[in-house]
Amino acid sequence: MTILRWTLDSCPCVIRFDPATETFDDYEARCDEHRTLQNQALYDGVKAHNNSFNNQYSVGPTPTEQELEDEANRITGLKIAEAARIRANGPTERRTPGPP
Repeated sequence: MTILRWTLDSCPCVIRFDPATETFDDYEARCDEHRTLQNQALYDGVKAHNNSFNNQYSVGPTPTEQELEDEANRITGLKIAEAARIRANGPTERRTPGPP
């Protein structure tokens, strides 16, 4: 059994748990928000809070150079297609005359 000490980035709680079974072992500190939780409920509550915090502030993976190049090519293709459509059909905007 391995016990890890978990310090969170979302609150000042410090929890010890078994990562293999995700089972609460003990706590070293609890914040005001989690002070009423005990044992496994403390671990589960802190984990849910941390996951919510991380999902809220997550920016997602950094795109690779190939993905950036593919997106640039896709945008260029859209611009070319729109220019060809305008040449073929004319602009779709119609201006209504203003008051005389």
